[in-house]
Amino acid sequence: MLKLLENYKEYKSDLSSSQLDRIRQLAKGQKPEYLFISCSDSRVMPNLFTKSEPGSLFELQNAGNIIPAYGAESGRGMVATIDYAVSVLKVNNIIICGHTFCGAMQALFDPETLNKLPDVAKWLEHSEVAKRIAHNEVQDGDKIKLTRAAVEANVVVQMNNIATHPSVARAIACNSINLNGWVYDLETTDILVYDKTHKRFTEA
Repeated sequence: MLKLLENYKEYKSDLSSSQLDRIRQLAKGQKPEYLFISCSDSRVMPNLFTKSEPGSLFELQNAGNIIPAYGAESGRGMVATIDYAVSVLKVNNIIICGHTFCGAMQALFDPETLNKLPDVAKWLEHSEVAKRIAHNEVQDGDKIKLTRAAVEANVVVQMNNIATHPSVARAIACNSINLNGWVYDLETTDILVYDKTHKRFTEA
């Protein structure tokens, strides 16, 4: 706790006058360009690896960068966040960003690790399709390969899920929003982008 407060003091003392002006301007209102949905993993730092200025990313993070399909019992808070970003803030882009070495995706193939975590197990049911896709793609059962395949498949599954939300569906129909899928590689810092035409991930 003390370390974070010391870091805050250093951050504040290092702010330039132009940065302070920008922060004061943002206090009056926000107009982000992107709804950025990523995993809550502490190693995933969207503002850092996209070099985004304050106010440009409207962030939503949860275990496994999962977006339940509209109408699902869980995830009502996310529904509100998505609706606000699209309907009120009028973001132009939605990015769903998975990452390598994702603990949520690893747990799909080690269900016994969730025996004492029933809420997590229930949450990961929204990635069951990604698990099945990974099993179809990886025939040898290698868990490292399965996890990597699931990470990519899960991004696509969640892209399909978010498109069922009415505000997003309307924006897509009006061509007022772009829906994008990314995978961030924790080891290499590379970003893979989903190519909707060829249905595969390619380097950015």
